[in-house]
Amino acid sequence: MAKIKSLFEIKGTIDGINIYMLNGQWVARKAGGGFTREAIKRKKTMKRVRQQNSEFASAVDTNMKLRHAVGFLWGNFKFTYLHSRMQGLMQRIKDLDKESAFGERDAFKGLVTEPGLAEVQAFTYSPLAPLETVLPYTVTMGEDASKIVLQLEEGGSFPKMEAATHVSLRLGVAVVDAEGHCFDRFGSAAVTVSLDSLPETLQLTTEKPVGGMGPKLVFVRVWYGKQEGDKLTLLRNKEAVSVGCVGVVK
Repeated sequence: MAKIKSLFEIKGTIDGINIYMLNGQWVARKAGGGFTREAIKRKKTMKRVRQQNSEFASAVDTNMKLRHAVGFLWGNFKFTYLHSRMQGLMQRIKDLDKESAFGERDAFKGLVTEPGLAEVQAFTYSPLAPLETVLPYTVTMGEDASKIVLQLEEGGSFPKMEAATHVSLRLGVAVVDAEGHCFDRFGSAAVTVSLDSLPETLQLTTEKPVGGMGPKLVFVRVWYGKQEGDKLTLLRNKEAVSVGCVGVVK
């Protein structure tokens, strides 16, 4: 590494030499430093990097597939940094695979552990409207997760939202297939409820019976809307949609 004394500023790469500021001084270093795609793939010294990349890819894959499995609940509504926040979730869950060696740890294997399932339930999917602060109902799940019963809490109500007259509630279930590295998804039809007249009890049932042998992740979505005649217009403001995992059926 060389240090540079010059009457003018040089920054960037010239003839394979990187020039940049380090600790208040301009320095020059050979570009690349051996850290190339081919080096990562072939060099023995890059084994640790290959292992980390493999595990990162497992977390990316599980993240993408879970979002796909339950994303029908919110459609094209955008949650703040959901992909990157769930990537952090899957990185933590991947570390829960205690059976596999470093470099082979699998986020799906971590997910089906007790701590992994707890992580999915505790995660805040809609940070501007966490489900636990929005849903005024307690949730009871059936044995196969095909049906949930919502019981209104004493004095319970949905938080008020400008222009909203109703909420749309929907159930989603993602069944984990750890061996197949996938999720089977099931969903209910949407149920619309007036904010001025909340029923004491609600029932949400999937349109098809929930199947599969793995843990069943049960999600509930609340979406505020404005009813005009027979038409419900779903609101698009940042706090209009709330989603959360309300439980797991094994």
